Amino acid sequence: MLYTQLVRTDVAQRREREARLLTGDAIVAAMAHEVRQPLFAMVAYANADLHWLDHPSPNLEEAKVVLKQIGASDRRAEAVIERVRVMFRKSDLNRAAFELNSLVPETVALVQGDLQTHGITVRFDLNELLPQ
Repeated sequence: MLYTQLVRTDVAQRREREARLLTGDAIVAAMAHEVRQPLFAMVAYANADLHWLDHPSPNLEEAKVVLKQIGASDRRAEAVIERVRVMFRKSDLNRAAFELNSLVPETVALVQGDLQTHGITVRFDLNELLPQ
């Protein structure tokens, strides 16, 4: 009985892993899309920074703002890569409570390039009373 249960558990874990690996192509395509946006944003911000610094009297305050935006885009790209790495780890996924209201701005930031391209403005009406 115990042996049968162990075999079933092992088979179930293997199927779960295979299912995750079978969706790898879709995940890689999504990851490439999600990482590309922050990278393009970094390039655009760097070009803007060069523009601000190239003036006879450079606007250093504006240049600092743009450098902070480059850092934020880098952190977004890192987060996407880390989430994908977690999905492919052999060990069980760690689940943790999080605040949903913090996820909304992060998600919108990931698609900000597409939103701007299509002239879409997003406003948040977040509920502070949501449980974790």
